[in-house]
Amino acid sequence: MNTPDKIRRIHPLLALTVLCFLALSAAYVLFGALSSSGIVKNQYVEFGGAAAGFFVALILLQRWYRAMESKHVSITQLQHENEELRKRAHLPQFTVPESFAAFIDHEHSLLFCYPKQWKKVPLIMAVQGVFKEDASRLRSGDAFPGQFNVVVSSSGQQTYLLREVCQIAAAQNISAEALEKQLDVRLTPANQELEIPLERLLDILGVAGTTKQQKIYELNYLAIEAITGAELRRDIEVVGGIESLRVEWEIDRGDLEPLVQIQVCTYLEKTDLTVVFTFQDNLEDRDSMQTTCKQVLASARFW
Repeated sequence: MNTPDKIRRIHPLLALTVLCFLALSAAYVLFGALSSSGIVKNQYVEFGGAAAGFFVALILLQRWYRAMESKHVSITQLQHENEELRKRAHLPQFTVPESFAAFIDHEHSLLFCYPKQWKKVPLIMAVQGVFKEDASRLRSGDAFPGQFNVVVSSSGQQTYLLREVCQIAAAQNISAEALEKQLDVRLTPANQELEIPLERLLDILGVAGTTKQQKIYELNYLAIEAITGAELRRDIEVVGGIESLRVEWEIDRGDLEPLVQIQVCTYLEKTDLTVVFTFQDNLEDRDSMQTTCKQVLASARFW
């Protein structure tokens, strides 16, 4: 529906003429054809007969007109606001078929409908952004800008490379033969880059935990430990009201200053999504990175 930019209102003289005509018509019927009588009286004036009928009808019609006009203005304003919202959202005109629901992806300008009895299963694997410290504002001698990234993924889409799985299994004292049998895959140099779904590994690797959240956190910790071979500091961090896994370790760079890396993993049970925040900076800048990490995580909200 196309809505005018300005709300069109009835001209006051036209409205007054219509009201007077209707009031006179009502007065004629009541006090002429029906021979009724009545009095309208206040401290200043008194009317009787047809005049009383005219003013009674005029007052009632005026109230009715104002109520109708107010309703019309409200509806028109709502239509105008809805049109503006639609334009802001850049949504095309569309109709949702009966027994269907609309799926709208504002980020990618995508819209379609799907059967209501069907269920949308999250399937996401996206780096939401890499955020870096302003290189022009680094301290003297600092050649590595601090940075962090955020990765959102569904547990059904998370995978580990076969070579990583072998490292985790070895750390768990699981033999290569047992792993081959469980995965039904030959461990050869040719398939080291084969991707294994996280869901399979939770049981195959005997990951500790009574809930899926605990198992995902434990597998994440075991993977970091096996792959980096570094000494890890493990802790609990609350992100958006959800208990999360926090792991910190140092990355040796030979003659260069070591890097400190902090990874915070948050599992969202309602959506079956995992959000991973990864922070990295020089060892000397560890305190400032810790502060940035705390501030970013304190601002995080999930819905």
